[in-house]
Amino acid sequence: MDTISAFVTQVVGGDTVKIQVTDENPFNRRTYNLYEQVRLTGLEAPEAGTPASSLAKTKLEKEMLGKYVRLMIYTREQSGRLIATYSLS
Repeated sequence: MDTISAFVTQVVGGDTVKIQVTDENPFNRRTYNLYEQVRLTGLEAPEAGTPASSLAKTKLEKEMLGKYVRLMIYTREQSGRLIATYSLS
């Protein structure tokens, strides 16, 4: 599993963020773009457009926006979005 360090530049939804990659593990199997979109696994995010989805996004913004994170990358979707778990740095 690949790991990267990143700065969270935007929260897109209750389980999706945009990041700027700041450091890559030299043993990673893949290379990553400077900017990526990531879906975070393990978060229960309601469907977009519902009142609960707005609350989930706000909660994630308070937790992650403008902070550095460590991401463990599982895969990349066909759309290009990364699937990962995270920890705050």
